[in-house]
Amino acid sequence: MNILIRAYDVDVLEGVSGSGGEIHSIYENAISLRFGDTLLTMVENRRGRGPGFIIIPENLIGLIGSKCKPGDIVKINLPVLDIPGSQISLNTRGADTFDSLMNPKSSGLFSVKIFKDNLSYLKSFFLKEVDISDSILCELIPSWKSGDTNRRTGTRVTPVWRHFVKTSIESIRIAIKNKDEFLLGEFLGRLVGMGWGLTPGGDDFVLGMLGITQYIEKSSRLNPTKIFAEKHGLLSIYPDIIEKNRFLSGAINQHLPRYLGKTNFISGSYLKYALDRRYLKAFNDFLDELFLGNLQKNGESIQKMIEFGATSGLDIIAGVLFVLE
Repeated sequence: MNILIRAYDVDVLEGVSGSGGEIHSIYENAISLRFGDTLLTMVENRRGRGPGFIIIPENLIGLIGSKCKPGDIVKINLPVLDIPGSQISLNTRGADTFDSLMNPKSSGLFSVKIFKDNLSYLKSFFLKEVDISDSILCELIPSWKSGDTNRRTGTRVTPVWRHFVKTSIESIRIAIKNKDEFLLGEFLGRLVGMGWGLTPGGDDFVLGMLGITQYIEKSSRLNPTKIFAEKHGLLSIYPDIIEKNRFLSGAINQHLPRYLGKTNFISGSYLKYALDRRYLKAFNDFLDELFLGNLQKNGESIQKMIEFGATSGLDIIAGVLFVLE
């Protein structure tokens, strides 16, 4: 069977070309490939683009998955990706290429009012429109506990988990306030690997924290006069945002790598990609809309995040909101 790849993350695939790997796992909507410590993910176009993604034509994931099994050998010598045991060959000739590096918009007008409205709308939206019972978000939005929401009893959470999340987040707050890098690293490490699902909630929360710090850092270089102006930009709301962001980014980048072994290969790979500034396009688009768009008028970016995993998109957003507190 010969399949033409629609698009692929060019830097990542070129980095493993000429090597051998294996099928790591097979899911309904994705097939994960492992090449040493690098994760590649075969998905269909509707899943969007992301780090290490290989986009194939619609309705083929199930067919490929039915002919393969975890552990099957995979070989990449671009433009060809072969699964010899299943007689499946994928080809990148004519395919689109993309780059999964974080890439904030460098154009657009920043409005303090619209930015504040976006934050308010985001919290209101999660309170009224989305069930966040199983997400870390419910620990960051106090009114969720008032009952005047869509609240229900979470299907997976326990009082022990809630207490763990609450104490971890409070400890991270204290560490940031006191600029205690050691304490921050310790409690970030506690979150890694904690939760349920393919990418545990603790991992997603940390990824969101890292993503927003990198977005702010790069935006401060790409669009400094529009976003970071002292009178009309972010500095008028967060006067010390540059300094705090530098502390957070540095601490996460220094301490997170040693905790990656606490979580599973796939979730750890997304964190590793994040350390390399590689993210889902849906996350990048969401941050662009938060800072330079209008979430209430253009809700597609929120919806795409919500659709990422059972609670993964919500927990990533929780990490973003936590940093923006």
